[in-house]
Amino acid sequence: MEAYLAEKNGIKLAFNGDLTAGGESARIDMGKGDRVSMVLYVPSHASDLDLTFRQHDAAAAGTSKDLLVKRSYFVKIDGNTEFTRKEQSVLAANIVDADFNGAAGLMVVEVLGEDMDRDLDFTHISVVIAARAVTGSAIYEVCEMRQKPAYSVSL
Repeated sequence: MEAYLAEKNGIKLAFNGDLTAGGESARIDMGKGDRVSMVLYVPSHASDLDLTFRQHDAAAAGTSKDLLVKRSYFVKIDGNTEFTRKEQSVLAANIVDADFNGAAGLMVVEVLGEDMDRDLDFTHISVVIAARAVTGSAIYEVCEMRQKPAYSVSL
């Protein structure tokens, strides 16, 4: 029998609520799996969606810096039936997406453990979302968990 999703992949709330002042998501430990997908829902707002990815050497406080990566991400604006793959052409810590200017939708972004600066012992990631006068939510999905069942692992 195939395992349930919650047995294979860890899931954690990144953020949920008012984004009027912007804010930073909860940190997630990249040492628990090989990759983390963030699934973000953002309601319509009259500005581009602006996310900045950060890496940290601790679950709280500690040293932090931007996570510079050329990344692919996926967008599905409300009313569309499929996701669109987007590519960044340069190293960047942030994603600014104009498709979310005046539209609501989903974004899926993946971070690989190998993208982190291991020389400086960075072990956690977070996402900073720029201010938008709406509420929004996001979850992390840790894929390829090292310990199973995933639902019993603290993230």
